[in-house]
Amino acid sequence: MYPKDKILELYFNQINYGHGAYGVETAAQMYFGTHVDSLALAQCALLAGMPRGPSLYSPYDRPQAAIKRRNTVLDAMAQTGAITREQCRAAQALPLVLKPRELRLNDAPYFVEEIRKHLEARYGANAIYQGQMSVYSTLDLRLQRIANQASEDWMVKLEEAHKLSPAKKDAKPPRGGEGVVNTPYIQDALVAMDPRTGHVLAMIGGRDYLMSKFNRAVQSRRQAGSTFKPFVYIAAVDNGFSPGDVIIDAPIVIEDDGSGLPWYPQNYDGTFDGPMSLRKALALSKNLVAVKLIQKVGPGTVVKYARRMGIKTPLPAVLSLALGSADISLLDMVDAFAVLPNRGTRVDPMLFTRITDRSGAALEESRTYSEPGALSPQTAYVATSMLESVLNGGTAYAARAQGFTRPAAGKTGTTNDYTDAWFIGFTPDLVCGVWVGFDQKKTISRGATGAGFALPIWIEFMKRATAGAPVANFAVPGNISYLTICAETGLLATPACPHPRKECYITGSAPARTCDLHKLQSVNIQSRDWNFEQMDKGSLANPDSLR
Repeated sequence: MYPKDKILELYFNQINYGHGAYGVETAAQMYFGTHVDSLALAQCALLAGMPRGPSLYSPYDRPQAAIKRRNTVLDAMAQTGAITREQCRAAQALPLVLKPRELRLNDAPYFVEEIRKHLEARYGANAIYQGQMSVYSTLDLRLQRIANQASEDWMVKLEEAHKLSPAKKDAKPPRGGEGVVNTPYIQDALVAMDPRTGHVLAMIGGRDYLMSKFNRAVQSRRQAGSTFKPFVYIAAVDNGFSPGDVIIDAPIVIEDDGSGLPWYPQNYDGTFDGPMSLRKALALSKNLVAVKLIQKVGPGTVVKYARRMGIKTPLPAVLSLALGSADISLLDMVDAFAVLPNRGTRVDPMLFTRITDRSGAALEESRTYSEPGALSPQTAYVATSMLESVLNGGTAYAARAQGFTRPAAGKTGTTNDYTDAWFIGFTPDLVCGVWVGFDQKKTISRGATGAGFALPIWIEFMKRATAGAPVANFAVPGNISYLTICAETGLLATPACPHPRKECYITGSAPARTCDLHKLQSVNIQSRDWNFEQMDKGSLANPDSLR
């Protein structure tokens, strides 16, 4: 379709030159402070050689490698007759003189790359690099910078504390400019979103964009672990269950969960706590209760609710789904959790609101696309209330211990063999998800839980992101009531119940019976000093007293 010169023009107008520069004109201005048509021979040769590996031949970071590469290009030009040997020697003798390095304001390279891919797919490369388009993004630069610092600070601490090798600082940049998919060091990803509008406010797709352009927040699919459990409980609540309902935390054998072999699910700590409420089971992330609950509501029902809430990746309708056996993207998980603070309405994630051409005319406008009724407001509120217990006394209690006091809810996630660590959490105004793990599916470290490895990033980000903002509570919809129940039976409490507590219910789902376990304790046995040993002896001496 095009002659070679045109192909080269298109190529050089969009190729990556490192440090956030795309296109030879941008690179000429960044490295030499001049336009591309004003470059000297030696400068042209340096830029011509860089596309092989922008990070390998960065004149800022690796000046000797850049000079060596420049001289290789000059030699090739002399050999082909493009320049004379004298011109070649003169250019090779020149020192490397660069424009002083400036901090390039691209703190969100993975976010920007997602927008670039959208623009190129829709408008073509020429429109992007020559059309002078303007993109109005949803990025909140303050939140992105907070995320960047909270993320990398914690990841460096993890590497040091657990002696993870190689550490990011020891990894060598890849050969070539496109980076790699599988890095040898531990990675993380983060997505922060406004649950009401779907605006993506911050995105981290990995720890070093120049090292790896693979976006782990969007492109990666990893086992969700226990962060998937809320979908099981949501399906149950929407079908007549309540947070106070009691299920026995005890061993169970699944004769066949699709593999043809028996399955023996276990709790994380290998213990069993007997009867417990759904609220407590979710807060403590009890696997056996989740499996028994998905048996009751059906795996197909759980898949239906996850789909309605925004999970797009394939979900097998099997019992092990309750423990997060499916591979899901971080962006999908954040999108789905956002339904809860948004009172049951799902919104599509958005990266930009408007795109204009060089004259300012709108090429594309993106408005919030919402789907009311993904959940009822009542189901969304009850599920949120249950997930608040995860922070207030469950597996994510560290958030409170470390000073994050705002109303918030969320769920930790840990996978088999400690390969993936998750935390997805939200306030009424902000939802944020964090994933930590290796690109290859391998153990991070023994005991690498979501609470220990992903939650600390979320805590630091949310503390700083919400600092100074008004404190908001989760709105209570209509048809929600609070009743005092017995914590042991889940039935309406009597004065004799030793552990009464308040629980929230959707109208029609509250228990109608009073506790029948503690009703006999209402007899006043303290009115006299009973001596049961003496009574027993007396009854043996007087058989008539046994009647």
